[in-house]
Amino acid sequence: MATVEQLVVIMLSLLVGISAFWLFTVRNSDKRMFGKIFALGALGWTGAFLLRLVPLSIMQVVALLYLGADFSDPHSVARLAGHPLVTIWGPILAALFEEGTRYFIVLKHDPIEHDTRLGPLTLGLGWSTAEIMIIYGLTILGLALNPQLQQFSDWSLVLAGGFERLSATTLHVALSFLVFQAKQEQFPQTISLWLAMFFHFTINALIIAWQLVAGPILGEDQLASIWPLEFAIAIVVIGVLAFTIWFWIPRKKRSIITS
Repeated sequence: MATVEQLVVIMLSLLVGISAFWLFTVRNSDKRMFGKIFALGALGWTGAFLLRLVPLSIMQVVALLYLGADFSDPHSVARLAGHPLVTIWGPILAALFEEGTRYFIVLKHDPIEHDTRLGPLTLGLGWSTAEIMIIYGLTILGLALNPQLQQFSDWSLVLAGGFERLSATTLHVALSFLVFQAKQEQFPQTISLWLAMFFHFTINALIIAWQLVAGPILGEDQLASIWPLEFAIAIVVIGVLAFTIWFWIPRKKRSIITS
């Protein structure tokens, strides 16, 4: 059974690991400048998260009304809350707001361009750090306020959540490199930005698709479905990283040289 202390251990382990990796990569560089980029990444995720809350709520309410939900009946709303027309707005708005905010930061802050390798890497790590702190922070707060919820969370699920954060960190780094390429493109022909949004949406939508397909088959057996899902996400994320680093960036460099 997961406890607040175990969640804190997972969260701190992730944060220490990310910080140590970042400090190692920038050890011979201007730490103050890259510290600013790291902070911009953290603020970027937080801002994108807050900005999408209202439109997300509006679109989900509209979807529920379209599906015929009776808001005077909590059971009616709960029954339809997992419908794809409701849940799909999470991935859509996460992709639009996060990658849009990431693109804005890349455009407006020249220090990121100072180092085309460490700049996007640092932005992505800062992005993921804020996500870890807020998601785990809210979860820990919820468990602390209502300890009875702990009985519904298995320790293996907590470990799966930590594994998912590693995949998410890798994704944010890959998307930061991808969006950085969009700075060299003319809006709205920013193919790199649209690719980042597509990848972001696809990975989040994969979770919804998995729940729709595996949920009815596996029922309440969460452990039987969570780890295959996390490994599937990890494989897709590695594919996105490989595509970005070994195909897209070299392709963009060749196009700049030949143009």
